[in-house]
Amino acid sequence: MMKASKLHIEKRFKTAAGTYHLDIWGKPQGSELQQDDSTYENLIQYYKEEKSVSLSFLKQVHGKAFVELLDDKLPINHINPINIKADGFFTSEPNHSIGIKTADCIPILFYNTQKAVAGGVHSGWKGLKEKVLFHTLSEAARKNQAKVEDFRFIVGPFIGGDSYEVKSDVYTVFSPECFDNKDDISWNFKMKTELQNQLAQLQIDESHITWFDANTFESPDFYSHRCGEPGRNINIIYLKK
Repeated sequence: MMKASKLHIEKRFKTAAGTYHLDIWGKPQGSELQQDDSTYENLIQYYKEEKSVSLSFLKQVHGKAFVELLDDKLPINHINPINIKADGFFTSEPNHSIGIKTADCIPILFYNTQKAVAGGVHSGWKGLKEKVLFHTLSEAARKNQAKVEDFRFIVGPFIGGDSYEVKSDVYTVFSPECFDNKDDISWNFKMKTELQNQLAQLQIDESHITWFDANTFESPDFYSHRCGEPGRNINIIYLKK
């Protein structure tokens, strides 16, 4: 459909609350890799026409802010609705979603099996530091009277620890167990270890987490910022009605 994006992961989850759809778009092979606003406009149009789903994008800023996607309050079918800066969202509206853009950072998508609510966050080391998942999930549970133990999580492709070299500004933020020492001034940061710690703090059962362990730095299927690639992987979840 779009020369700059290809659907690599497509999953459906049937629950008591309904069927959630998960789509992860990545990098095509042998095609032009440059993405621009037309890429997102085409994707928005595709979901509108082919799936009857309203899709939007936020201005991601590596923080802890999130939005609640409401049919009557948040403009839809726009690349950046009213220029909202946030890195997470949740919604109880069926057929509505916000695309989470990543290129080495972690896309964390979630849904509830008993209440109609889905969402997602974009989290690099700054998002892990700010605990954007905790803030987004806590409000999603509160607003929908949903139990945390009824949430399920899908962690999309992100950069692996062996490929993610950082300096002391990152090393001093997290537990030493999240790092492998590379030399006296640099470390390899295992974001998965820190995310596992945060999910454990939320008392999320490991069986409720699905990991797609593709290392974006090495995979031919997904964009990587550290590889100098200009594109973004697009991670989408929504409740289909």
